[in-house]
Amino acid sequence: MNIASSTSLSTPTLATQPQAGGRKLEKTQGLDTPKEKLEQKSNSTQTDQQQRARIAELAKRDREVRAHELAHVSVGGRYTGSANFSYERGPDGRLYATGGEVSIDTSPVPNNPEATLAKAITIQRAALAPANPSNTDRRVAAQAAAIAAQARIEISNQRSSESADPTPDRESSRLNSQIADSGAVGSSSQQGNILDLQA
Repeated sequence: MNIASSTSLSTPTLATQPQAGGRKLEKTQGLDTPKEKLEQKSNSTQTDQQQRARIAELAKRDREVRAHELAHVSVGGRYTGSANFSYERGPDGRLYATGGEVSIDTSPVPNNPEATLAKAITIQRAALAPANPSNTDRRVAAQAAAIAAQARIEISNQRSSESADPTPDRESSRLNSQIADSGAVGSSSQQGNILDLQA
């Protein structure tokens, strides 16, 4: 084993050069002058500062991305999937989230405009939940608003057709009469209240 090569990382290597008279003169290579040492230290400090700045930038972006996607998930509830992130490895070797997405179910509830309306309102709130909604978030909110508008039309049409029906269901009339007679309802003005989902 060559001792000079095994310690070359921490100790400078020595080389010999022939002198005019045939004698070899040892010359030290790799030893830095004070000026070179100062430049290396300055470069190293500058690189460290750049790395720290990049890590701080990545950490900030990671927090923003995670908060943004968490807002969608927490408001969207059962209509959202889990968040998926894209990552970038920082100078410190850690992975930082730099982008993300959450899937959301925007399909109407079959044969149930009231449930579709409630779902659309939740979807719209979930899409706009982050402090700074993206363009995609705004598009999803607009889509949910359109679904809600269609559901309101269907609800209105159902109510119109129900009120236009001249022969009420005998069974429901009989039950309403029994409820009123039993005193289960405090006053007749409370009967027939409809929950307004258009809040």
